[in-house]
Amino acid sequence: MKTTTENAKFTIYLEGRIDGINAPDVEKELLELAHIAFVNGIPSVIAYDTVKCGDSLGVVFEMLKSDTLGHAMHKEPERLEEYVDKHVALAKTLHSTHVPAGSFERIQDVYHRRTDNLGEWCSEEEIRLLHSIIDDIPETDTVTHNDLHPGNIMIQDGELLLIDMPEVTMGPPVCDMIAIYRGMISPLPENARKRRERSIGMPAEESLRAGNMFFEGYTGITDPEELKAYYEKLELLLSLNLSILPGSGTEAIVEQAPFIINHFLRETLIPNEQTIRTLFKTL
Repeated sequence: MKTTTENAKFTIYLEGRIDGINAPDVEKELLELAHIAFVNGIPSVIAYDTVKCGDSLGVVFEMLKSDTLGHAMHKEPERLEEYVDKHVALAKTLHSTHVPAGSFERIQDVYHRRTDNLGEWCSEEEIRLLHSIIDDIPETDTVTHNDLHPGNIMIQDGELLLIDMPEVTMGPPVCDMIAIYRGMISPLPENARKRRERSIGMPAEESLRAGNMFFEGYTGITDPEELKAYYEKLELLLSLNLSILPGSGTEAIVEQAPFIINHFLRETLIPNEQTIRTLFKTL
């Protein structure tokens, strides 16, 4: 996701081509999601227009003196602890928000849909296994953003507001922990590190520090060895998310699908299947 600010407007350019996408339909969906978030007390920005930017679809939000949390953390390092505390508080608010059935899509349904699209790279047995593991993810009536890193959070007048609302689902909090770990902590090759830095809005070393502080604040784990053990569990759970990612259809991901399936599904997930099933229920 790319972001840019201009005057009082904030525009989000969604990655990917817009062939076959009806901009008014996207705008309608975003407005509906924002309304659902508002009535359930979830702080988020509201879309008022869509624009075409090359082969990408842009969504415009009305904002005043706003910036991403990632940029604020980078520009004001003396306030990092304060900003991390706000990040933790936002996550806990989100994860304690109970919504009526059907308010947002179930995370399980998103994962099942992606798994259904893996036939080009996976055997029928592997696809059945993935569906079975997804079925073991606990049902909840709470909300997860699924990409809750500082680059997807706006800060305005001291208040944090969510963007990227189409990613929001109903699901257990651990799904957000996996995504935050992936976005801020997990080791990446150099080219992916640069993409992470652009997405979050701060250098990798700053993102790592803020990520560690976030998990300490959210989990209460302050011992470095215990935190390392917690990250190892998230790394196992991340293998499911990454295994099914080619099913999203994103061009750049599809190009890497053979490596992703071999490394994350066959070398990581399958050998640790039972542990992963248990961790989704207990972590």
